[in-house]
Amino acid sequence: MDGGWRLAGWQWRFLIEDLPACLLGLLCLVLLADTPDKAARLTPREREALLDELAGEKHDRLRKDFWAAMEDVRVVMLTGITFAFTISSYGIGIWLPLILKSRNLNNMQVGWLSAMAYFFVTIGM
Repeated sequence: MDGGWRLAGWQWRFLIEDLPACLLGLLCLVLLADTPDKAARLTPREREALLDELAGEKHDRLRKDFWAAMEDVRVVMLTGITFAFTISSYGIGIWLPLILKSRNLNNMQVGWLSAMAYFFVTIGM
Protein backbone atom coordinates (compact mmCIF):
# COMPACT_ATOMS: atom_id res chain seq x y z
CA MET A 1 0.00 0.00 0.00
CA ASP A 2 3.07 2.18 -0.13
CA GLY A 3 2.18 5.26 -2.15
CA GLY A 4 -1.59 4.73 -2.12
CA TRP A 5 -3.51 7.94 -1.42
CA ARG A 6 -0.10 9.63 -1.26
CA LEU A 7 0.72 7.91 2.06
CA ALA A 8 4.02 6.20 2.80
CA GLY A 9 4.12 2.62 4.06
CA TRP A 10 4.73 3.64 7.67
CA GLN A 11 1.73 5.96 7.53
CA TRP A 12 -0.50 3.13 6.33
CA ARG A 13 0.86 0.92 9.09
CA PHE A 14 0.00 3.61 11.64
CA LEU A 15 -3.53 3.95 10.30
CA ILE A 16 -4.17 0.21 10.24
CA GLU A 17 -2.46 -0.86 13.49
CA ASP A 18 -2.01 2.09 15.81
CA LEU A 19 -4.94 4.38 15.20
CA PRO A 20 -7.58 1.78 16.22
CA ALA A 21 -5.66 1.09 19.45
CA CYS A 22 -5.49 4.81 20.22
CA LEU A 23 -9.20 5.23 19.55
CA LEU A 24 -10.04 2.22 21.74
CA GLY A 25 -7.90 3.68 24.53
CA LEU A 26 -9.75 6.99 24.35
CA LEU A 27 -13.08 5.15 24.26
CA CYS A 28 -12.13 3.21 27.42
CA LEU A 29 -11.10 6.44 29.09
CA VAL A 30 -14.53 7.90 28.43
CA LEU A 31 -16.72 4.84 29.04
CA LEU A 32 -15.08 3.06 31.98
CA ALA A 33 -15.88 4.25 35.49
CA ASP A 34 -13.12 5.42 37.82
CA THR A 35 -14.67 4.16 41.05
CA PRO A 36 -17.31 1.58 41.98
CA ASP A 37 -19.83 4.27 42.91
CA LYS A 38 -19.76 5.55 39.31
CA ALA A 39 -20.04 2.09 37.68
CA ALA A 40 -23.51 1.76 36.20
CA ARG A 41 -23.21 -1.97 35.57
CA LEU A 42 -22.96 -2.82 39.28
CA THR A 43 -25.96 -3.58 41.43
CA PRO A 44 -26.29 -1.50 44.61
CA ARG A 45 -25.28 -4.54 46.67
CA GLU A 46 -22.13 -5.14 44.57
CA ARG A 47 -21.30 -1.44 44.71
CA GLU A 48 -21.54 -1.37 48.52
CA ALA A 49 -19.46 -4.55 48.84
CA LEU A 50 -16.70 -3.08 46.69
CA LEU A 51 -16.75 0.25 48.51
CA ASP A 52 -16.56 -1.53 51.88
CA GLU A 53 -13.64 -3.64 50.65
CA LEU A 54 -11.78 -0.59 49.38
CA ALA A 55 -12.41 1.31 52.61
CA GLY A 56 -10.95 -1.57 54.63
CA GLU A 57 -7.63 -1.59 52.80
CA LYS A 58 -4.60 -0.30 54.64
CA HIS A 59 -3.10 2.92 53.36
CA ASP A 60 -0.67 3.59 56.18
CA ARG A 61 2.54 2.86 54.27
CA LEU A 62 5.15 5.50 54.69
CA ARG A 63 6.40 7.23 51.60
CA LYS A 64 10.16 7.37 51.32
CA ASP A 65 12.39 9.53 49.25
CA PHE A 66 14.95 8.28 46.76
CA TRP A 67 17.91 8.14 49.13
CA ALA A 68 15.94 6.30 51.79
CA ALA A 69 15.00 3.70 49.18
CA MET A 70 18.63 3.33 48.12
CA GLU A 71 19.55 2.40 51.70
CA ASP A 72 17.43 -0.73 51.33
CA VAL A 73 19.65 -3.63 50.22
CA ARG A 74 16.83 -5.21 48.20
CA VAL A 75 16.42 -2.07 46.10
CA VAL A 76 20.15 -1.91 45.39
CA MET A 77 20.24 -5.61 44.46
CA LEU A 78 17.26 -5.32 42.12
CA THR A 79 18.77 -2.22 40.56
CA GLY A 80 22.01 -4.09 39.93
CA ILE A 81 20.18 -7.08 38.45
CA THR A 82 18.17 -4.85 36.14
CA PHE A 83 21.29 -2.97 35.07
CA ALA A 84 23.19 -6.20 34.35
CA PHE A 85 20.25 -7.64 32.40
CA THR A 86 19.94 -4.49 30.30
CA ILE A 87 23.65 -4.29 29.54
CA SER A 88 23.86 -7.97 28.62
CA SER A 89 20.77 -7.69 26.41
CA TYR A 90 22.30 -4.79 24.52
CA GLY A 91 25.59 -6.65 24.32
CA ILE A 92 24.03 -9.68 22.71
CA GLY A 93 21.43 -7.83 20.65
CA ILE A 94 23.65 -5.11 19.20
CA TRP A 95 27.31 -5.93 19.58
CA LEU A 96 27.35 -9.68 18.97
CA PRO A 97 26.15 -9.40 15.35
CA LEU A 98 28.64 -6.61 14.71
CA ILE A 99 31.50 -8.66 16.15
CA LEU A 100 30.47 -11.69 14.10
CA LYS A 101 30.14 -9.57 10.95
CA SER A 102 33.70 -8.30 11.46
CA ARG A 103 34.87 -11.95 11.16
CA ASN A 104 33.91 -11.88 7.45
CA LEU A 105 30.78 -13.99 7.88
CA ASN A 106 27.78 -13.57 5.62
CA ASN A 107 24.42 -12.39 6.95
CA MET A 108 23.00 -15.91 7.21
CA GLN A 109 25.92 -17.12 9.31
CA VAL A 110 25.72 -14.04 11.54
CA GLY A 111 22.00 -14.64 12.05
CA TRP A 112 22.41 -18.30 12.98
CA LEU A 113 25.34 -17.69 15.30
CA SER A 114 23.52 -14.82 17.01
CA ALA A 115 20.45 -17.01 17.43
CA MET A 116 22.58 -19.68 19.11
CA ALA A 117 23.36 -17.24 21.91
CA TYR A 118 19.64 -16.81 22.59
CA PHE A 119 19.17 -20.58 22.40
CA PHE A 120 21.76 -21.22 25.11
CA VAL A 121 20.38 -18.41 27.26
CA THR A 122 16.94 -20.00 26.99
CA ILE A 123 18.32 -23.36 28.09
CA GLY A 124 20.15 -21.67 30.96
CA MET A 125 16.97 -20.12 32.22
